[in-house]
Parts: sequence; C-alpha cells; structure tokens
Amino acid sequence: MIRGRTLPLLRSSLFLSTSAASSADDLALAQQIVCILSHSQSSHWRHVIERSDYPGKLTPSLVNSVMRTGSDLHPKTLLDFFHYSRVQIPNQTLILDAYSILAVYLCNRRMSRQAAALLDTFLQFRPLPISLFSCIHKYFSLHAVNSNVSVFDELVEAYRKVNLTDAANVVFFMKDHQLAPTVRCCNRLLNDLFKVNFMDLFWKVHEFMIDSRVAFDAYTYCIIMKGYFRIEDPHSAKQLFYEMDSKGCEPNMMVYNTMIFHLCRAGFLDEALKLKTQMLHRGLSLDARTYSGLIFGICIKRGAKEAKGLLDDMRRHAIPPDFIVYKTLMEGFMKEGDTNEAFSLKREMEANNIKAERAMYDMILRELGKLGDMEGVIAILDEMVKVGFKPDTRSYNFVMELYFRDNNKEKALWVLDEMRRGGVALSSYTFGIAIKELCRLGDATTADRLMDEMLQSGIPANVYLCSALISGYLRERKYLKAIETLDTMQNRGVAPDLQCYNLLIDGLSKLGQIELATRYFDKIEEVGFVPNQFSYAAIINGYSGLAKTEKAEFYFDQMVKSGIKPNIVIFTMLISGYLQLKDISKAIYLLSSMVEMGVNPDLNTYSVLIDHLSKHGQMKLALDIFSRLESSTGLVPDNFIYSSLISGLCKASESDKAIKLVEEMGTKGIPPNLVTYNSLMDGLCRLGDLKRAIETFDIILEKGLAPNCVSYTILIDGNCKMGDPDAAIRLYEEMLSRGIKPDDIVYTSLIDGLAKLGKLDEAEKILITMANDNNSLPVNPVMKNLISAFCKEKKTEHVKKVLLNLKEKCDLKIDREVYLALVDGLCREGKDEEVSRLFKEFEEMGVLHQGISTA
Repeated sequence: MIRGRTLPLLRSSLFLSTSAASSADDLALAQQIVCILSHSQSSHWRHVIERSDYPGKLTPSLVNSVMRTGSDLHPKTLLDFFHYSRVQIPNQTLILDAYSILAVYLCNRRMSRQAAALLDTFLQFRPLPISLFSCIHKYFSLHAVNSNVSVFDELVEAYRKVNLTDAANVVFFMKDHQLAPTVRCCNRLLNDLFKVNFMDLFWKVHEFMIDSRVAFDAYTYCIIMKGYFRIEDPHSAKQLFYEMDSKGCEPNMMVYNTMIFHLCRAGFLDEALKLKTQMLHRGLSLDARTYSGLIFGICIKRGAKEAKGLLDDMRRHAIPPDFIVYKTLMEGFMKEGDTNEAFSLKREMEANNIKAERAMYDMILRELGKLGDMEGVIAILDEMVKVGFKPDTRSYNFVMELYFRDNNKEKALWVLDEMRRGGVALSSYTFGIAIKELCRLGDATTADRLMDEMLQSGIPANVYLCSALISGYLRERKYLKAIETLDTMQNRGVAPDLQCYNLLIDGLSKLGQIELATRYFDKIEEVGFVPNQFSYAAIINGYSGLAKTEKAEFYFDQMVKSGIKPNIVIFTMLISGYLQLKDISKAIYLLSSMVEMGVNPDLNTYSVLIDHLSKHGQMKLALDIFSRLESSTGLVPDNFIYSSLISGLCKASESDKAIKLVEEMGTKGIPPNLVTYNSLMDGLCRLGDLKRAIETFDIILEKGLAPNCVSYTILIDGNCKMGDPDAAIRLYEEMLSRGIKPDDIVYTSLIDGLAKLGKLDEAEKILITMANDNNSLPVNPVMKNLISAFCKEKKTEHVKKVLLNLKEKCDLKIDREVYLALVDGLCREGKDEEVSRLFKEFEEMGVLHQGISTA
C-alpha cells in the first residue's frame, strides 16, 4: 500500500468513533432529539432544543447516536443538527462516525455536493485515509441495499484536492472490498497524477482499473496513451489505440487528436498522417488541434515550408487556423532562421483578428535570441509593452543572458536598468546570472555592487555567488579585493566554506602571492575546516611555480601524513618545480616515487619532463624517458610530446632523427598535426636546411592540413635569412590569398630581410602595410637596421618623413632610440640644420626624456 505520509493512528480525543460504546442514556437522549428533529419544521427544532437542557448534554458519542438513530430523517436535517452540535461541543471535537454516517446518507439521497463539502471540511484535519475509508465503508455496508457507491467517489475527490497519494490509497483500499470508483473519478485522478508526473502511482491506478474491470471511456484511453508517450513507449500507446474498437469504445476526435499530436512529437509523422486520413474515412471532423499536431511534425521532419501547405488544407475543410496553429508554424520558420516568413504569419494572424498570447512573444524572443538578432529581440520587447504584455522578470532575464552570452556587458547592464525603470522585480536568478557573468567578463566590482543591491532587496546571498566574486577578483589580479570578499562574507549572512578558501589560496598562489596564500592555508584549520587535496594542490603549486621546492616538499609531506593521497596533478606540479631549478635528478626520482605510491604518471607528467629536457638540450635523457613511456606505461605519446622531441633534435643538429620521428608517428597511428610539422620546419630552417623545410611545407599541403600564420612565418623568415627575399614575398602573397592575416613577426622578418639586401622600396611598402593593418612597428633593432639601410643610400630624410607620417596617421608611438637613429643618419649626411630642427621637435614632444616602447 502506498503511504502519502506517516501519521499516528486515530487515537487522539480529536477523532472519536464508536469504539467508545454509547451508554443507554446517550441512546435515550438521541431518540428524544431525533423525535424533536422529525416533528419540527425547518429550523424550528433549534428553538425547542435551546429551551431545553440538551445543549449542555451534547457529547461526541451522543451526536454519533443521533446520526445512527436518525437514519429515517432527511439528511439535510441531520446535516444542520451536526453543524449545530459542532458549535456546542467544547474544543470543536471532530466526530469521525458522524462525518462518515452523514457522507453516506447524503450520497444515498443524491446530495453529492453537500457530501463533498462535508468531506472537504473534515480533511482539513488530515485524518488517515485508511481510518476515514474504513468508517465510511462500515456505515455504507450497514445500508448496503440502499447505499450509493458515489460516496467513495466523493472521498477520492476530496483527497484528490489535498493529496494525490492519499487519493490513490483510497482507490486501492476499495479493491479489498470489491468496490471501485466510477470511470470519471478514475480519469480525474489519472489526469492529476499525469500532470505532476507521479507516474508510478499513475500506472498503479491504471492497473487497478483493469483488475477491477472499470470500463475505459474515450478520455481514459487518451490519458493512458499520453502516459505511454510520457515514458517513451509509443508502441504500447499505438497498441492501446488499435484495441479500442475491440473493447467497444470507438475512437472519437479527441482520441485521434491526442494520438496525432503525440505521434508527431515522437517523430512518427507518417503514422500521424495516416490517422488523419482514417479520421475522414470514419466521418470524424478535423479541427485546429488536429492540424497543429501535424504542422509540428512536418516542421520537424520535412520543413516549415511544407507544413505551411496545411493552411490551405484547413481552408478547404473550412477550419480557421487558431493561435496554436499559427504559433507552431511560426516557431517552425523561426527555428529554420526564416524570420521574414515567421513575421508574415504573425501579420496574417493579426489580420484574422486572432489574439496573440504571451507564449508567442516568449517563443519569438527565445528564437531571435538563438539567431543572435538582438535588434529583433529589443523590438519584440517594445511591442510586448504596446500590446499590453509587459515583459516580466523571466523575459528580461532571457534577454540579459543573451547579451552576456555575446559578451556584451554594457547591454546586459542596460537590461537591468530597464527592469528597475519599469518596476520589474529583479529575482534571485537575475542577480545570480548577472553576478556570475560580470565576474566572468572581468567586472567583479560591478558584480560586488549588485550583490549589495540584492541584499538590500531582501534576497539572501549564497556561498556560490561569493565564490564567483572571489574568482572574479582573482581573475582581474585584484587579490586584496578577493581577500576582502572572503573576510566579509559573514557580514553578508554567508558562512565561507572550504571551497572559498581553496579558491582564494589557488588564486593567490598563481599570482605569486605565496605568503598570503600560506596565511589563508593556515587559517583553514583555525576556522574549523580540514585541508583537502585541492587545498594542498593549490599551495604546492604556488611554491613549485616559484621554484621553492623545499616549501612545496614540506606541504607534500604534511599532506601524506594527514592521510591524503597525492594525485597525479600534485606530483606533476612538484616535478615542474624541480625542473625550474634544473634539478633533473630529483624530478626523475619523483617520477619513480609516484609509481611506488600507487600513482601512475599520466601523459601530462611525461610531457612536462620531455618538453623541459628537449628545450634545454638534454636529448639523450628526453629520449630515454620517451622510450620508457612507450615500453612500460601503456600510454600513447601524443603530438605535443613528439613535437617537443622533434624541436629538441633539430636544435641539437640531429634533423635526420627528427624526420625519422615524424615518419614513425605515421606508422604508430599518430598522424602528425600542424604543430608537429611547424616544429620540424622551424628546426630545419634554424639549421639552414631550407630545402627540406619547404618539402615539409609541401607535405602539410598534401596531407590536407591548412598552414597557419606560424607555418608561413617560419618559411618567410628562413628565406629572408637565406638571402631569398623574392621567395619570402611570394610566400607572403600566398598567405594573404589564403586569408591568413600576417602577424608582427612576419612583417618584421620581411622588413629586416629586405633592408639587409638593400630592397628599400619593398621594405618601405611592407612597413606601411604593417602600420596600417596591425597598428604597430618592428622592434627597435630592426627599425634601426632599416634606418641605417636608408642612411647608406642617403635617404634619411625620406625615411624620417615616412615614420613621422605613420606616427600621425596611425597614432603610433616611436621609441627614443629610433629617433636617435634618424638623428645619427642625418648627421652622417651632414644635414646639421635638419638635425637641429629635429632635436627641437623631439624636445617639444618630450621624446628625448622618455623612452616609449613600440607596439
């Protein structure tokens, strides 16, 4: 039996039944009162009783006796006396038998409305269903010949209004007594259980109906079919539908519409269309609901354009499209991105005097948001105001989230201002999203102010929002504000948890504020928490990152002693710290210790070691560890590890081994990626092996990989250094044709190479392009070389004009050293007057007193 709640059995003096036997005096008094009730007209009996001593003698057991003795009285008279008695009895004692007897009597005389009101009143005192059912059944059985089973329907209905589980229990109690509610009562209960998704009880009631042979009607079939679709069992729903005729219940329009709607939702469009045809053959009328389901299905399966054709079909059958039809079709076009067609349908709907509902505007807002059409979103918000659908908190929240999704902080904050101006309440969800997103976008200060506003509006803060603030301030490197946020959480009514301390320690460690991080690590135990693995990882990472391995080891040992097993991340942090100190032996030792402690190194651990060793020329050791990785760990090296080795081998002038590694990758099922090939090209160019670097570039193209800016930068720089600027220019033009924007390194390599080879016109063109496109200039050494090249050609005046023109046009800042190089060139050319004039200009600009670095 299902229990809706656990309550004590009805032993309280509040609920009295015939378990307290009526005395002979009660019976005599009850007969006298019944006599007065039977011989008095209307409410005249009140005057008779009130002039007697009966009111003072009224007790729960006497009232029960009156109810039982007065079975021949009209139930209305008994009901009036019952209400009169309740006022007279001290403490408003509830009389279980009296309620039960009256409910049975009222239903026997077809006074169901009064019986329902009586039971509704009694259920306010939360009697157990089994107790009330048993009492009603007892008096129902005493008058079995004349009793009306509808009393049980009323009992189920009364419980259905207050507790669906109790209502279902009443139904199940009936089974033991060969009773059953009517199909209408069962349908209402099933429908309510379906609405709140109490599917276990739903199917138990369904099973009861089958076992008790409650004949299904069309509505029963509809709700059971919906139940099968709810649990994703369309096969059973279809089977039930096709059994209806054999069960003597011919499907009507409601049943067909239900099946069509849910078949379309479940993706069975073809079967839904067959049912539409079957409806017409049976002579059933189609309506707007039939078409709305089909339109939804066709939009999903075949597209909104074909679905729109059903509007013509509706017109042929003289069925006017309703709001649901238009909304469904509009949504189909919106999802396809065809907003013009969707709004055309909206205008058609309005022309047909079909009133729009808020649901349509919410749908349009949602779909426009998905399309990124923020202008359209704002226009719809304005329209909602004009037509009387004032945007609510939910609507504004949606728009605000869209702006935050697009990283448009200003517009998102504008939405909040609009809500305030329009008197729309900012909910906890509004504040929560805004605070978290502002922290993500680097504006923790505004998020902090919003939290204060939230508190002032009566909405409490929580630990998650405070954590977001701490993280936000740390992301902005405002670690003192992050500390302040943690320290003042209690003032905001929020107790910091361990996660808050961990976030702060981790952030402080990453910012190099290791002393502060240590202070808050020590504070963890002071406030009653115990450091966990994340706490230790944060502090160990901080010390390892600063190469303070002794302190990192101290916390590592402390963690182990406290019974916390270090994980791979912590071991890798320590290894990284040793490598920064160039203490390779300790790093290797720790790698071995990991296995002894039951922690197997992962690919990232090996990557850290191999990459460091490769960059620092320790290729023999790097290859030894690589060999160990392949032979004894079961791990598969990735492109990053291979790229590190390839780059290191090239630096060690072992390009043949590097090329062999690339070939080996292919045989082991690890296709080299662009990073790998770029590493090889870079190494080959550094060795002056431009031929094989170009061959590698050709392999990139053959493999179908798309070269990036790095790929072209390597070859352009290589060609320039090898004295082939023409090839470098061709590569530059090729990267432009591929839509790859050159970075400063490309421009700098080209300018430097061309200048060294005396191709000053070409170098000047590239310089101007760089300034215009990237708003930057080459680094100082290259600029000085360029100026020197112009000076050699007696063109210092020319290059000066070019630079000053770029400075003014592109708002560039030119370094003091570059100006001095110009002065030196003019001096070499003997242009003393120009030098004096230039010095004067520089003095006025303050250039000679302030170094300003180029971009």
